[in-house]
Amino acid sequence: MSIKKTVKKQFAKVNIKVKPLNKHKTSESMVTTSMANIVLFFYCTSSKEIINIGKFLDKIDDSFNIGAVLVYADIDKIENEIIHDRIKIFNIDNFNIVGSLKQNTSDWLSSNIFDILISFADNCDLFCNRIINNISAEFKAGSFNEQNLELFDLTLVNTTDEYHKKFEYYIHYINNLNINT
Repeated sequence: MSIKKTVKKQFAKVNIKVKPLNKHKTSESMVTTSMANIVLFFYCTSSKEIINIGKFLDKIDDSFNIGAVLVYADIDKIENEIIHDRIKIFNIDNFNIVGSLKQNTSDWLSSNIFDILISFADNCDLFCNRIINNISAEFKAGSFNEQNLELFDLTLVNTTDEYHKKFEYYIHYINNLNINT
């Protein structure tokens, strides 16, 4: 295990013990941040989840500079439901036979540069992690998971299933880190 991964793992455990997330009080309104270019990443196993992401985007769209919304959908077929026009969907077709990103997907991810990545993907598979790893972002925040600590600069343990609440937690902690982009 590399020294960077070891330090991040120990640091994450200490932070969780020192300042548990359940002590955080949420505000009535969304915490705003600077006009950082934010990319949101989701992992979905049903088309209903994609519809919920669209509803979430409609709530936050005016308050934040959301540069892109990326969804890795581990589903065979997306039903004929209206999908939010800001959502870019990735699936198994974006990978070649050996599990690497196809060239056009890799080029798109590397050519779009963001300030902050916020990942709502709690349980990622290998393909999901490859997408996160290839997103060009200066700062990456995601759910705490010992298997993919090296992907993120900030990890949080968050048990809520509501995207709105998770987003508020991430913005709260990013603002407390005093990141200026």
